[in-house]
Amino acid sequence: MSLHTLIYISAAKNNLDKQDLKSLLATCRTNNKAAGITGMLLYKDGQFMQVLEGDESIVLELHKKISKDKRHQFVTTIYSSPIKERSFSDWSMGFQNLNNESLKEVEGYSDFLNTPFDSDHFRTDTASAFRLLNMFKSKSV
Repeated sequence: MSLHTLIYISAAKNNLDKQDLKSLLATCRTNNKAAGITGMLLYKDGQFMQVLEGDESIVLELHKKISKDKRHQFVTTIYSSPIKERSFSDWSMGFQNLNNESLKEVEGYSDFLNTPFDSDHFRTDTASAFRLLNMFKSKSV
């Protein structure tokens, strides 16, 4: 098995409320665990950023499926590469809703968290995307 990681950003076609997000997360966790996929999903202002890790063929097939999912639009891959080990091995799918006001209490909070996922900042500086995803590794639900 060759491990692979992929980060993408996308926009939700429709507004998602708390229950929609919980339902989406439950489905992701169940399906990803069965497929050996780990990662992190961030949601803010109708936008998603997600890192997927696992067997390369499974990660790429899942990304293709997500790209065709009618709930997403403007799916953009910002990073895709082989990896030696997982960064999110404890998560069948970690999740954080960045619209939550309590995030200001997170150690290291900065205005960086207000950067839109679809900004050129994340497209041109993938290290920033990894940094953002990793900030919530220990704080996710």
